[in-house]
Amino acid sequence: MAQVPPRVDFSGTWVFDEAASSRHEPNGHVVIAKLLGDEVTIQQDERTLRLAISMAGAHVDVSYTLDGSESRNTSPDPAGDVVVTSKAVWQDGKLVIRSSSPSTVNGQPVLTETTRVMWLDADGALILDRSGTPATEVPTTRSVYRRKR
Repeated sequence: MAQVPPRVDFSGTWVFDEAASSRHEPNGHVVIAKLLGDEVTIQQDERTLRLAISMAGAHVDVSYTLDGSESRNTSPDPAGDVVVTSKAVWQDGKLVIRSSSPSTVNGQPVLTETTRVMWLDADGALILDRSGTPATEVPTTRSVYRRKR
C-alpha cells in the first residue's frame, strides 16, 4: 500500500521578498508580482486554507477547501467585485489551485483561468508560481515570501 506524503502546512505570517521575486524581462522592465500582497497570514487545518492578504492598505480574505471541491471567493476590482471559483488539490507535495473568473479584455468578456502552485522550498520560503490565460492578463510570475519573525 502506497504511503500518502504529508501535506505541507503553510500556517503563519509571511512577508513578500521583493529581491527573490523580481524578474528582469528582455525589454529592461522588471516584473514584481506580489501575488499574496505585501504580507499574508495563513491559517490551515485538514480541510481548509485561509489567507488574510494585506497590500497597500487594502485587506482581502480568501478561503480554499483542500479536498478538490469548489471554493468561491470575491476579488476586489475597480469595476466591481469579481467572483472567483477555485479548486485546490495536493499534487507531489505542492498545493495546486486552479481558478476561473469572468473578465473584460478590450471591451470583450473573457474567462480568465489561473493555476497557482504553492510550496515551501528547502530554505523554508513560501513559493507561489502563477500561470494562466489569457496570457496578456495573467503573465507567468513567481512570488517568494519569508516567514515573519
